[in-house]
Amino acid sequence: MTAAPRYDILEAPGWYVGADGAPPVEVLVSFGRATLTIQRFDETPITHWPIASLVDMPGSAAMTLAPDNAAPERLALQDRDMIEAINALRAAAQAAADAAPKARRPLGPGARWALALLFVGALGAGLWAAAPGAIDAMSAAAPPETRAALGAAAVRAAAGDALCADPAAAAALARLSAALSTAALAQPGAPVRVVVAALPGPDAPARAAPGGWVLARAEALAAAPGPDAFADLLAPAVAEAVSGARTGRALRDSALDALRGLLAGDLDAASLTRAASAALRPPAEPPQDGDAARAVRNALARPALSADDWAALRAGCAEGR
Repeated sequence: MTAAPRYDILEAPGWYVGADGAPPVEVLVSFGRATLTIQRFDETPITHWPIASLVDMPGSAAMTLAPDNAAPERLALQDRDMIEAINALRAAAQAAADAAPKARRPLGPGARWALALLFVGALGAGLWAAAPGAIDAMSAAAPPETRAALGAAAVRAAAGDALCADPAAAAALARLSAALSTAALAQPGAPVRVVVAALPGPDAPARAAPGGWVLARAEALAAAPGPDAFADLLAPAVAEAVSGARTGRALRDSALDALRGLLAGDLDAASLTRAASAALRPPAEPPQDGDAARAVRNALARPALSADDWAALRAGCAEGR
């Protein structure tokens, strides 16, 4: 669902607060088919918010939004056209929800077990064998904005405050992401968005999230002798991130989570984010260094970063972390 065509290309400044007590940061807000993209003015992405689920919050701006009632993030807007577009899409989403059939009464324990038994029976009958293909088709059909929003939410859930937020390092990461996108997008996929976090414990140098997101470890950055070596370490995660495999895997894993919720009577809409986030840390299998990763390395322009960008990235995200 989208708002009127005149909103299809719409950007406006805003002020973003990423956590309680954090100072507001001026950002560029882009109105998409179903999401708001929030990024710095150097085009470093910060997050994506589904427009239909935004909630209004008190504030001095003409509109202050949060991604949901529990989130600490805030976005303040003054631009009249942007506010009008957001309200138009939310109104359309609400109208569609009002027109939809009303939800049925929650299932009791007996009914939940009956459905679970039917599900298990379907597994036994071999129907689940066709499910991966159907899920992959659903994943491929998801709009890029939706996959990117899922990836951003998964990265935030997995890394939280451990994410590197140094402005100079973020600018360098944006340029590295652009170089990796150019190398990786000879194959269909989403633009690459590399972020770095200081995460505990041993793990792969980087992991992939839906929508082209790559979560790299600060220790891998610190150990890399140069930008090309660091980019080569990222290649397996980059190849996986742009392939769409992470979105399909999250759909499959969240389906199992939904079954557990069905039995417990606690279906949670956040199961998809949890599934995508779980893939960003052990014991989930790390990205495989195969032909796709080698193709990224072979296509990458060298050097992947200038000496100044490499110094800024290491100083901001590796040294002292």
